[in-house]
Amino acid sequence: MAAFLVEGYLSAATAEQLAAHCARASQAADELTAAGSPVAHVGTVYLPSDQSCLVLFESASADHVFETCRRASIPCDRVTGAVLAGLLTASGRSAAGPVAGTPSTGEERS
Repeated sequence: MAAFLVEGYLSAATAEQLAAHCARASQAADELTAAGSPVAHVGTVYLPSDQSCLVLFESASADHVFETCRRASIPCDRVTGAVLAGLLTASGRSAAGPVAGTPSTGEERS
């Protein structure tokens, strides 16, 4: 699976709202995976001073990530192919360098 970063506007979220946001992302990803379109929610970063949210997914396609966001009611202004380094991925792999399957062409959809 490749890595994708979702960028979206999220105004003044509390810790509880952010936790609910992450739970919805994980639940929607699990639903799509169960339906045959593998998606994994890796993590979320909220930037309160910018009122923006970055959500990291692993998936075979940007379309599956968009559908995950739609089902989870996650703000999604843009989905961009990402290269992971120094992170643990959703599958538990260490991403010391580019993850196999990461879009090298910068697959993007908005």
